[in-house]
Amino acid sequence: MIDYDKLLNSIPEGLNQIEIARFLYIELGKYFIYDPDVFAAQDIETRKKIAYRGINEITNNKVVCISLSKIYTELLRRCGINAETVYIPGDPNDPKDIGHAFTQIDIDGKEGSVELIRDLTNIKVGLKTEYFLPSITEEKMKEAEKRGLLDKIDTVLTLDDSELREIDDKIGYTYNRSIFRWCD
Repeated sequence: MIDYDKLLNSIPEGLNQIEIARFLYIELGKYFIYDPDVFAAQDIETRKKIAYRGINEITNNKVVCISLSKIYTELLRRCGINAETVYIPGDPNDPKDIGHAFTQIDIDGKEGSVELIRDLTNIKVGLKTEYFLPSITEEKMKEAEKRGLLDKIDTVLTLDDSELREIDDKIGYTYNRSIFRWCD
């Protein structure tokens, strides 16, 4: 089992809040794996029991989006970073759909989302991550414009590739390869 206090004490000195959030994201991503038991379980109550475990109920390195988001949120809060687990309920007509969760962070009045569960494989094999404060794509900009939300775009916390690379270099997470490199 991961020692959360030891992890928090291993945060390098001099990091700002975004860098601390990134450091924890990478370190948790190195440790945890997705728990396939949640979908192997035959009944919904067993699935929920696995999915909704709290930070102290995880006795191995297996998690799902909800449990991992809770862990990440708790550690961010211990570091003084405003964070919450956002839960999107599943389809009530589909007993197999237990929903999805991600972490919302608020730094300097800007909010951003992270989905560590989706980056576990990238982190494990040393690739660039895709779900840590992702930049706003052209498609998302068009959707914001269509919904009359362009004035809110400047309150969204995102990082572009160069900003993310700078932080990763600072915390020692390097990736020099692409999963598609063999196609070059």
